Amino acid sequence: RRRDLRDDPAVGDVHDAVVLGKILYANRLEIPRFVDLAAPVRDERGTLTGVVAAHLSWDWASEVERSVLGQISQDAEVEAMILSADGTVILGPKPLVGKPLAFASARDRNAGVESWPDGRRFLTSVVPTKGYRDYPGLGWSVVLRQPVDQAMAPVAELRNRVIAWGIGASLLAVLVGHVLATWLSAPLRAMSRAVEAAGADGAMPDLPQTGRYTEAATLSGALHTYVSDLQEADRRLRGTVAEKTVLLREVHHRVKNNLQVIYGLMMVEMRRLPKGDLSRGRIEALAGRVTSMGRLHEQLYTSGDLTNVDFGTHLRQLCDALQELHPNEAIAIQADTDDVACSIELATPLGLIANELVVNALKHAFPEEGNGTVTVRLRKMGDRLTMTVADDGIGCPDMPPRGGTGMTLVDALVRQVGGTISFDGRQGCATTISVPFNADANRPVAVHA
Repeated sequence: RRRDLRDDPAVGDVHDAVVLGKILYANRLEIPRFVDLAAPVRDERGTLTGVVAAHLSWDWASEVERSVLGQISQDAEVEAMILSADGTVILGPKPLVGKPLAFASARDRNAGVESWPDGRRFLTSVVPTKGYRDYPGLGWSVVLRQPVDQAMAPVAELRNRVIAWGIGASLLAVLVGHVLATWLSAPLRAMSRAVEAAGADGAMPDLPQTGRYTEAATLSGALHTYVSDLQEADRRLRGTVAEKTVLLREVHHRVKNNLQVIYGLMMVEMRRLPKGDLSRGRIEALAGRVTSMGRLHEQLYTSGDLTNVDFGTHLRQLCDALQELHPNEAIAIQADTDDVACSIELATPLGLIANELVVNALKHAFPEEGNGTVTVRLRKMGDRLTMTVADDGIGCPDMPPRGGTGMTLVDALVRQVGGTISFDGRQGCATTISVPFNADANRPVAVHA
């Protein structure tokens, strides 16, 4: 490269010395390389008298490379290179010397993973050189490279250690958390077992006292206070219920006794009337109705349940009582009933209906000296209760039968419980009453004579 050397010294870039190599290194296979140095020579007055030039053998750079890289472990596989200003390798591994590196032109890159011409990936660091004082330098760059797997080995090892320590710390945290949770929940589990041991029969649990930690002690104390209050309230409530139960039994007993007194008074008045008097039959019918209601109250105060009546049993007892009241061996009164429990509000009108229908069949279904059977059936079908009173007598000439006091009362009671009534006269006479099982039997219904 030609340059005007009259003002400043100059340094030439590395180049092959083809001519001098033949003269100085005749037996050398490789072409020698030199760095050219030149500087102007002036006399005492500053007049340019000549130029001093020299060729610096590039072999010294190889010695420097060996001395520097010799301090690096061979296992590290670190390689150093020097690139010229155009990115050509001027010092480095022999296969790369003289080859340009495309990524070296990016001066803003300091380090990164690069793909090299042989296809391998290296962790590469490119550092541009600087001049000395006011000398800008030749624009060389120093490159260090190391295989990615080997360069990242410490990072991978550190990552594996972090993962291992993280897993160990997580397992330790889970173990500590489990132990701590067991320790914290022990008082709660003890109280839960005490509640389960109390059972579902209303017994109060015997909660254990605990002072393991403040919150558990506070909760235990609060629960003990609450359970104590519940036990006291339960004791008072049981006493009140027992008192009310005794009172209710006494009420039903008194109602039953009063109905018996009324029945006795009716019988006394009936016997004072002469035979054949119409009033005698009416008093007898009223006495039967009173007897039906009295048996319901008797069943209530002698049973353990004061809210429901075993209506099937009541109908069977009613049929037995009517059989005794109308002794006729030729006519049998039979009860075919399911076991049905219902409220006394529903049982009372249904019992009166059954009484009226059975008495009506005894009076009109069978001629004198005739025999037959009156059957009372009770069935529960879904949410409805069906009661049928049937006889195998002479049948009903008028369908449906109307006009009598008994049938008027039956119609009113059926409307009271919100039911329906139907008749069948194909074989004797059968009357079927169907009512909702939860019928409201407390609504008033007018009975018109």
